[in-house]
Amino acid sequence: MFFLLKCWWVVLVMMTTVTGYPSTPCPQEWRKDPIMKDLVVLSDAVSWDGCSDVRGYPCIQDVHGKYDTRMKIYQTSAVTVFVFRPTQNTAPGQDIHKNRRLVSCVPLLGEGCLGMVNDRFQEAFCSLMGQVDLQEVLSPSKAVYLTGHSLGGALQLMMGVYLYFRFSVVPSKMIGFAGPFIGDTTFTDKYVGGLRSVMSHCGAVWQIETIDQRNPQQYDGTVEGYQVDGPPYMQIETSMICGIPIDPLPDSYGLHDLRNYALFFEAS
Repeated sequence: MFFLLKCWWVVLVMMTTVTGYPSTPCPQEWRKDPIMKDLVVLSDAVSWDGCSDVRGYPCIQDVHGKYDTRMKIYQTSAVTVFVFRPTQNTAPGQDIHKNRRLVSCVPLLGEGCLGMVNDRFQEAFCSLMGQVDLQEVLSPSKAVYLTGHSLGGALQLMMGVYLYFRFSVVPSKMIGFAGPFIGDTTFTDKYVGGLRSVMSHCGAVWQIETIDQRNPQQYDGTVEGYQVDGPPYMQIETSMICGIPIDPLPDSYGLHDLRNYALFFEAS
């Protein structure tokens, strides 16, 4: 019965494969549902001082974990939204990107977990989970939304896997922006792929933009080891995105900037 209650969103999600440059993923569903715009705002790493309400979503908790990874929880009578943010550019925060390696996922999912995960991401996520009582914010009668950008996108994926494989909670929406990998092929195929399959059968929304690099030893000094100014990140330098006029960000540090997505949603 609990499983069925979490499967009430019937939305067709169109996944766009980025094959060239410039190119922009722009499924029409992104432009029809106001919650998509709300989640972009909630994911924004710019405004994370304190816990304040956003667009009708009361912020009930602001959690700071190791490496200054953060999670905010917003809640209405029908929806609980978990929002993850990137690490701040502080010395401890930057450590999350150094000397990364793959380790057992046992701390994340417990004994019997298969595959390997990014040790720093797992440590940061477990730190966050140690500071919040999920039983207080989870309810069978509420839909659960997850969102995050960059490192927050990785933590969002971990949260989705954690909720389903530890608590049998199926998120109604997972919308992530430019997040890195969290584990090796075994972990990703079984847990991330398993969650996505369950959500698909429920008619839930899975709109995750991520990069499929699973070897943290290949880190090359760029943001999360990826050339973020190339595909599959949203191309903002062109004057049109999905047929919508967009002015380039004059001070943007690259396509990895979440404000590029915000501009698209505001224009749509």
